[in-house]
Amino acid sequence: MNLEFFCFCFTLWAASQAQELLMVSQPSSAEGTEGGSVTLHCSYNSTSEPKVGSFRWVKEPGVEVRKTTWEFMGRVSPTSEQAFLLGRRADIEIRDLRSYDSGVYRCVVKIPGFQETSGNGTELRVLKAAKGDPKKPDENSTRSIALWAGLCLALVVFVVSPLIVLYCRNRQGHRQARGSGTKRLSQDKKAESMAELNYSELVVKKAGKSKRQSEKVTYASIRVESF
Repeated sequence: MNLEFFCFCFTLWAASQAQELLMVSQPSSAEGTEGGSVTLHCSYNSTSEPKVGSFRWVKEPGVEVRKTTWEFMGRVSPTSEQAFLLGRRADIEIRDLRSYDSGVYRCVVKIPGFQETSGNGTELRVLKAAKGDPKKPDENSTRSIALWAGLCLALVVFVVSPLIVLYCRNRQGHRQARGSGTKRLSQDKKAESMAELNYSELVVKKAGKSKRQSEKVTYASIRVESF
């Protein structure tokens, strides 16, 4: 009788312990690059469906990984409550990684009716961004550049050539007009000189022998001037 009672009590105790079982799992390591982002994964298993609960991350030796923490201000995004309760995920994303973010991060899960449990920790390594060699332009890029350069040159020639021709024609017209003006001025001066010469001749010839004869000579001289 006593033995049966003892077995019954032991069974109840074992069942109660099984109901309180909560296991938290997380990968042992993760890597990220400075300036980039990384997601630290965490999952949990429980013997009953959780209705409420919470989780948090702690960076050893005890720094809370939160949006309000100075070291992680504005760089942390935890998973949604729905993903935590239904998907049993407790992931966290860290953005704009910095060298001092390297360290061990522990995921701590708290569900009513279970003891608060933490994972074994994930070691985060933040690597420096690699400075790659500048990429050489491929053949297609070179051809495209040459094609665009040729089109631009043709456009410039097409636009500028008529302007150059128009400028040359205007300049030639100015030269011709200037030459015509100079020639006309020379002819006017020559005509004026001839008029003076004929006038002198007219005066001299008036002093001739007879008035009638000098008038005939003068008229002939005037006709020559008009020509």
